[in-house]
Amino acid sequence: MLKCKDLTKRINSLEPLHGVEKISVFFHLAICKSCRTYTKHLKLISQYAKKFFEGISVSEETVKKIEDESIDEIKKKIS
Repeated sequence: MLKCKDLTKRINSLEPLHGVEKISVFFHLAICKSCRTYTKHLKLISQYAKKFFEGISVSEETVKKIEDESIDEIKKKIS
């Protein structure tokens, strides 16, 4: 079974999920409410960051940096 720490690292990566890894994530999220909430918040942060920077000439790298900083702040508050 995938551990929460491993799931969050995998979810934060930009690489797509494949095969067994996809199934492991699915089952973990089915069982773990904390990780479901985390992924939900991560998606919201991403959506808001994209809307915020829509029409502004900003690199994807800058958007990713802001997303990462936001995620770090959330982690600090839930730890």
